[in-house]
Amino acid sequence: MTGMDQQTVRALAHEAFGEWTMVRADAGWAKGAVPHEPTRRFLVEVGLPVQTTLFDIDEAFHTSPLTLPLVAAQRSTWWDEETVAQHSDGIALGREPNGGYFVLDPTSGRVDLVGDNGTAGFQSSDVAVFVYLLAYFETHRTLDGVPLDDVEPFEAAAEAAYEMLRHFSQVDPRAFEGVEAPPWDEAEGGELDLGHAWEWMADGFADGLYGDWTWSSEALDYFAAKGIDPSARKPLRVPAR
Repeated sequence: MTGMDQQTVRALAHEAFGEWTMVRADAGWAKGAVPHEPTRRFLVEVGLPVQTTLFDIDEAFHTSPLTLPLVAAQRSTWWDEETVAQHSDGIALGREPNGGYFVLDPTSGRVDLVGDNGTAGFQSSDVAVFVYLLAYFETHRTLDGVPLDDVEPFEAAAEAAYEMLRHFSQVDPRAFEGVEAPPWDEAEGGELDLGHAWEWMADGFADGLYGDWTWSSEALDYFAAKGIDPSARKPLRVPAR
């Protein structure tokens, strides 16, 4: 692990998303599928948020998570054989907004991002820091209560987004090894080219990552199955998109 305290991550995740949104892994499944004990304990005791700005949990994770090859078999046009083979034991955690998959290495806890174009990159050193960063992003995607998408001037929003990425590099330096985070380049439309797996966030403003978001139909189905009324829980979200 990165040294990220499990209780710290749990507290921030509950603040950002609500304890009621956290999907905990089945202990029986985890015992057989995740040999890395700290990762197994985190998945069972803390879990993953069902949905965030940056992450939608894979529906199979609710019961028996799938390996990447099983996901690939359902979506044969997504990844080439080499990409799938490199993550043959990888567990599909969920998707990022552009359709790529976050994949867990069950022997180390490392999380990779496998893009829908076949590229794969190092995302987070372990699942605890991955969830921490999801929660940190959620609690910092606004400036004085205003979503960064709506902040003016744009330079102020861009600087706030850059500061988040700088924090990520401090929390998980292994994921940023060899990457020199440059300043925002106005000539490039304010995009941040990191040259590694977090680079997909460089298009965050274009992709709406810094705006308000609502529960997906899949998340609402999950809540309904659990007897949870999200309209009566905090933090509140507006009706599903």
